[in-house]
Amino acid sequence: KICPWYGGPSLLEFLDELQPSARFYDMPLRFPIADKYKDMGTCVMGKLEAGSIKKGEALVVLPNKTPVTVEDIFMDHKDEQVSLAEAAPGDNIKMKLKGVEEDQLRLGFVLCRKDSICRPCRWFDATVQILDFPTIICAGYTCVLHIHSAIEECTFFALKGIIDKKTRKIGQKDPKFC
Repeated sequence: KICPWYGGPSLLEFLDELQPSARFYDMPLRFPIADKYKDMGTCVMGKLEAGSIKKGEALVVLPNKTPVTVEDIFMDHKDEQVSLAEAAPGDNIKMKLKGVEEDQLRLGFVLCRKDSICRPCRWFDATVQILDFPTIICAGYTCVLHIHSAIEECTFFALKGIIDKKTRKIGQKDPKFC
């Protein structure tokens, strides 16, 4: 009676039917560092994006390729820290690392295994959503990129197309500006 125009499920019904997001167990380990601190050793925090991590495992910190060992894995649970033997994809965890100092790490660095290292790149294609900008954007425009926990300055090399907001298809290819 309150909203006669709405014919869908109630909020609670919708939440009950919501499927959990896919967890990437079978993909190579990817753990972007969201925070770091010193607590009787070097500790890092973040969300395990893919793969799993076990206590005592040897990993590599990229991009500087520093070898590290996982001394302990923690997860916050009801106002206390619980020690884990293994972390699964999607877990927000804290890890104590051996073999690296806190000042050698930066936010956005990635932990992975030696046999499946992330490929570094200088160029990549991205879909960018511009919410509100007072001027035009063209090739050569410099901005700040926020991806996972990394914050880096980047420059637009070229615009490949403008996507129509309604249809989500490329409406104009190779524009000079947007």
